[in-house]
Amino acid sequence: MADERGGEVAVSEDGSTLTYGDLDERSNGVAAEVIDRARAGRDLVAVLSGSGTETAIALLGVLKSGRPFACFDPLMPAARLRQIRDLAGIELVVASPQQLDLAVEVMGGHGACMPIGPERSGARPAVSLGPADTANVTFTSGSAGAPKAVVVPHRYFSWFAWSYSQFLGFGSRDRVGLVLPFSF
Repeated sequence: MADERGGEVAVSEDGSTLTYGDLDERSNGVAAEVIDRARAGRDLVAVLSGSGTETAIALLGVLKSGRPFACFDPLMPAARLRQIRDLAGIELVVASPQQLDLAVEVMGGHGACMPIGPERSGARPAVSLGPADTANVTFTSGSAGAPKAVVVPHRYFSWFAWSYSQFLGFGSRDRVGLVLPFSF
């Protein structure tokens, strides 16, 4: 998409916009930094951010690094985020600048915090992933005790995009508003 429509708007928030080219470049930078900071393998990386451009950059960057993401909702209590951190063995949190203090509190010396920033860009990492590989891990509310992990493979996101195009008529030039938190 970035190669075909680099100058077109990909994400907008409060009057600011991010083109597909900008999103690609900045998410490549996040991916490179995640690869540098994370352990080898496919460990889960948390993203702690609100909604909007920074979150899009972070989520895409983590996916480009070859690792799955878990969304940490900044409205959740820090104790709950620590509980998820411990259950999932999360050792790296990518956080918006506004949420960096919360990320440090949640990690509490049990891993690293990385700010989403414009400082780094780069080439797309050469990562090979398949449809069965994990893209996202979502956690249940934990109302019956501890939160439980729900593993979401890449094929689900492909199906989700396909179903929106088939059943709702959305195309590549349509935009969708975000109402619910990413962690939902």
